[in-house]
Amino acid sequence: MSEKRRQHYVPRFYLKNFSIDRKGLAIGTFNIPSNKFISTARLKTQAYEIYFYGKDNRIENSLGLLEQNSATVIKDIIRANSLPNLKSKEFFTLLSFAIFLKSRTLYAAEENRELVEKSVKAIYSKDSRLKDHLNNIHIIVNDPTKIALRSAAQCLPIAFDLDYKLLINRTCIPFITSDNPVIYYNQFMETKKAFATGTGLACKGLEIFLPLSPEHYVIFFDKDVYKFGSRKDLSVIIRDLKDIESLNKLQCISAYKNLYFDHSISREAFTILMNNAEKNRRRTKLKVDEYTGPTDKEGMHSLLHFHRTDIKCELHLGFIKILKKARQYELGNRVLHVRNERTYHLYEEFLDLVDRGKHKISDFYDFLKQQTQKIDSIGR
Repeated sequence: MSEKRRQHYVPRFYLKNFSIDRKGLAIGTFNIPSNKFISTARLKTQAYEIYFYGKDNRIENSLGLLEQNSATVIKDIIRANSLPNLKSKEFFTLLSFAIFLKSRTLYAAEENRELVEKSVKAIYSKDSRLKDHLNNIHIIVNDPTKIALRSAAQCLPIAFDLDYKLLINRTCIPFITSDNPVIYYNQFMETKKAFATGTGLACKGLEIFLPLSPEHYVIFFDKDVYKFGSRKDLSVIIRDLKDIESLNKLQCISAYKNLYFDHSISREAFTILMNNAEKNRRRTKLKVDEYTGPTDKEGMHSLLHFHRTDIKCELHLGFIKILKKARQYELGNRVLHVRNERTYHLYEEFLDLVDRGKHKISDFYDFLKQQTQKIDSIGR
């Protein structure tokens, strides 16, 4: 019963890979708010909240099933130093684990609370009766994690076209992780200085970063934008310390309150890491942009645009190259740049069928194959 009460938003099996001697008992921890380095913290007391997903245990049990499957896949990857084949069952399991882990953390819950509060207050600010009382209005969001997980479940299929690579660390510096370990990034859109967010699951140039152990790191990416090492290999050997430092810096930027590591990294190393990362840490989780313009009736209209605050740190990794055809891509005046237009529009059509009860969200891959076959047959 106590385990169901203590619900971990970063799974214990995952943190065990970063624990001291891999025993799952103690783990190195750096607490960011207090700037405190703890060389041996109890692992079981990390990254959890009491009834974080609710007392009925429905979400906890569902996530537990995904964790069981994911633990096996990750264990096999670490043991074999290699990834399962692209588009295999194991690939989809690991991708699902990454996307749901991104959405189930305390940071994600706070992000959703902030989204609701900012959106409601932005709308209320247009009401002359309320705009002067916004500081006295407090928005309460029940079960914000459920909102994030529902969105993840709905959007997951649009990421199925991503490729992936395993990074194998052959340096003296280990990979670290955090209480917000999955990072959505977009080096391509950052170099293009694109407007707003570039880290939606359908976005062109998306990268998803997830450390698996001090020696292993997986990255999902848009294969039409990036080249990772050799195209024929699913793994990349990392020997450059700068690459390891850059990936660890990402964790320092992304972390909500705690960083996690094994015994082979020192207090001094963390001091340097955090000093380098501090200027890139997000001060707000979401941004609200407002655009105004005249209406047909000589009034003014207001368009509110809400988007998450992306991590941007001018990331450079020696083993990643942006393809020539991607560099030639023109942004134009569009806000949204979709990775695969045809798949995206098919997905919108599919969601409409889900809303009408004609499909379950888990049917998308089969639906996509059926539609592709239809299009191919018409072409013949």
